[in-house]
Amino acid sequence: MLFHDAYNTYPEIWRPGIRDGKDKAAILWASALGFVMSAGAIALCALVGVGGIWSGLGVALLVWLAGTAARSLS
Repeated sequence: MLFHDAYNTYPEIWRPGIRDGKDKAAILWASALGFVMSAGAIALCALVGVGGIWSGLGVALLVWLAGTAARSLS
């Protein structure tokens, strides 16, 4: 409800189902996926033994590079 007025400022950028308020499942799934991905990043840092921001950024960089390499190979 915080940004409810801003949702329809530029309605042409939203998919028709979301713009009309009929497809709320996409918003719910995207929100849930964001929480799961954040939990996965925290779990990975805990598993690796990250103790600070710089080592956390190093893990993030390695994950980003691995994802980029995997995408370029497929």
